[in-house]
Amino acid sequence: MMLSWEQHKILVPPTDDEVAAMVPEDLIALWKTYHEAIANSRRDQYRYGWVLPHWKQADKMLADCRTLLLLGANRSGKTSYGAKAVVRAAMENAGALIYCFSQNQENSVVVQQAAVYEYLPEELKKKATEETHYISFSMQNGFAGNSLVFPNKSRIMFKTYSQFAQNQSILEGMELGAYTPTGANIGAWCDEYLQGMEMLDRLYLRLATRNAKMLLTFTPKDGVTETVRYYIEGAETLENRPAELLGGRMVPYAQRNKEKNAAIIYFHSKDNPWSGYEAIVEQCKAKNDENYTLTAAYGIPTKNYTTRFPNFSKEVNVVPHSAIPHKNVTKYMVLDPAGRKNWFICWVAIDESNCWWVYREWPDSNVGDWAKWRGGKWSNGDGSKGL
Repeated sequence: MMLSWEQHKILVPPTDDEVAAMVPEDLIALWKTYHEAIANSRRDQYRYGWVLPHWKQADKMLADCRTLLLLGANRSGKTSYGAKAVVRAAMENAGALIYCFSQNQENSVVVQQAAVYEYLPEELKKKATEETHYISFSMQNGFAGNSLVFPNKSRIMFKTYSQFAQNQSILEGMELGAYTPTGANIGAWCDEYLQGMEMLDRLYLRLATRNAKMLLTFTPKDGVTETVRYYIEGAETLENRPAELLGGRMVPYAQRNKEKNAAIIYFHSKDNPWSGYEAIVEQCKAKNDENYTLTAAYGIPTKNYTTRFPNFSKEVNVVPHSAIPHKNVTKYMVLDPAGRKNWFICWVAIDESNCWWVYREWPDSNVGDWAKWRGGKWSNGDGSKGL
């Protein structure tokens, strides 16, 4: 009897020699188990889906820290991990409130909400408008009301960064996470966050009451952004792994920033059997650019790829005023006339070694920020308005 085995990225059918050594009854039982496992994983990914090794490591790191920054290479599975993590947090922690942020409404529906729906338990994918829970989903519009309520009264709500930029009060009064968690107490998942730390700082206040955690998933194609820099500066590398596309050189895989109570994990494309790794390898070889390969295949942001000030570091370049020399320096005042707006002025002391010390600027913090990041672009702050 000839049996046809479905090809799978993880499960491996028995070899011809192994088949020949088995009695027919055992072979048929193995064939049924093999294909039932595949069918179950498609039917209910929450219970029967494949848990990849780098997902397990991310779970452990999230359990040990308040924040997990997941820097994912192309097709490394970061969104799938984030979706399953928040669904599990909602299922295991009764009464939890979890906010999921995306760049805009379209990305929220097409990427984040679709991934969350994919990882719902099978019985919750059916439309439910009962008193105990409310779930209604369509591929076109995502979840009705941009939220879903579980039978245990947990709630996942989908927001966008532009909503916060337009109305920062959307976070006020929220207590994210669960009071009595029995699993990973995730209160917020921010996907592809490109803004500064202002919104995250507000979120941390909303996470504090229930001692909840934050998950950040990010494809670092934009280099070292302000947020990425905040977490990786001062971080200790716990594990390196060889990068086969870069001659086997070691690249960071897991890091810990004790000061920020944060963990950083890098999802590599090769770690995901469904990534289409061969195509990624082909693209990296065609580009022949080390920085491109570091980001595309290993999730590592490269400072000199798109960062405007690649060598800037708060630890090196920001010092207390008491450390600025006052003797044997030449002081300059530089100004940029700006018509009716405030004129920008800075004062620089240059020492004998040609080191520049910016010791004052105007408008300063007493007047207000010169610019603010709102809705994905810079706009005028109070400091640039004419007095």
